[in-house]
Amino acid sequence: MKNFTLLFILLSAQIYTADKAEVTLLNAGNRKMIHSGFLLGTVNGTNISHVELKIDDGEYTRIEDHVLWKYKLPSGKETWQNGDKHNVKVKVVFKNDMTLVKEFSLIKGNNTDLNGDGFPDLVMGDHLYDRNRGAAYIYLGEEQGIQTTGKPAEIIPGSKNESYFGKTLVIEDVNRDGFADIIISSFDDNSRVKAYIYKGSETVVGKPYVNTVINDLDKAGYFGISFGIENFAKPGFMDLIIQSRKKKEIKTIKIK
Repeated sequence: MKNFTLLFILLSAQIYTADKAEVTLLNAGNRKMIHSGFLLGTVNGTNISHVELKIDDGEYTRIEDHVLWKYKLPSGKETWQNGDKHNVKVKVVFKNDMTLVKEFSLIKGNNTDLNGDGFPDLVMGDHLYDRNRGAAYIYLGEEQGIQTTGKPAEIIPGSKNESYFGKTLVIEDVNRDGFADIIISSFDDNSRVKAYIYKGSETVVGKPYVNTVINDLDKAGYFGISFGIENFAKPGFMDLIIQSRKKKEIKTIKIK
């Protein structure tokens, strides 16, 4: 009888502790804006079997590593539009089959996460660097924010003198793969504006490469004082907005 009572107490204790867990989103809080194509989170608790995640009215997806998990948000034509609101449910499944569901409301912001670690990054242009060759400096974000007091994680230099590389730049997920991309302006020998697109990836630091070059944006070189990215048409396609340097007009180029 004593053994049975002891067993009952142990089982009761396990059930009592198993239904407790703390769910935390590391790169977005409830009703907060997310600037990444990935959602980071952690679940702390006892007797946890696994975690499942659900976006809006979709199906639950199982996540094995509940201690620190990363979930890729919809990409391609399903990429969330900036300003859209979405619901995320995180379901904790315990070893005794009990469950705990935590719900979050997120707002999609512009994606500035270059390496897909879940945290927004910063790119700064210095078009006067090295005899106006120009350069772009990449600073990676982390949970505590973006540290700009030390050396940049990566420096992308211009190709030649007087190219003013980095005078204009913009960060956004152009190809809708979940990683933010960098569009940087530069001038050629005839003072015509080019746009270099650096594709974001897990290796963007240490191995940045030009994915696309948009040449001769304007024959007279009037365009290129500022860039912008917007989705004016169907999902999956982005428009590069280019403002004139001398004329009160803009032009758009569709990129994908």
